[in-house]
Amino acid sequence: MLLFKVSAIMPVYMGGNKTKLIYDNSEEEIVPKALPSVIKRNLKHIGCEYHTLVKYYASYIEKKQGVPLPISKDVVLMPVKVRKPIGKSDGAMGYINYHHIKEFKKRGSDTIITLKNGIEITCLQTFNSVKLSYSNASIVNKVYLNDNPK
Repeated sequence: MLLFKVSAIMPVYMGGNKTKLIYDNSEEEIVPKALPSVIKRNLKHIGCEYHTLVKYYASYIEKKQGVPLPISKDVVLMPVKVRKPIGKSDGAMGYINYHHIKEFKKRGSDTIITLKNGIEITCLQTFNSVKLSYSNASIVNKVYLNDNPK
């Protein structure tokens, strides 16, 4: 399963929309599919439906968009803006595994997220916006662990 060892998932332009996976061991992989397809396909493998998952956890953080996605006890995908879309249907959001975040700091109008494996990811969001996303991921993580005590 692609997502069980993932540190970050980001949309990239490489002759079209593709997805870059960064694993906990710092290895990277380019998947020739758009990020939403990669997420939804992997969720199906674990018996989850994307919209059901989002709707359930959105109720705990009182948000309809930008909802963190819990995949397992070790993977909670926190949405962050990582690129400026070129096309109308291009996505700007990527996901960072909440459990793999070492720190985040302000750099100009952006925020730099440093992963535990040392990789830095530039987010096109303010520090306070990333801090709120991190807090929401923490809430979703607690709910997930409560619902799945194993």
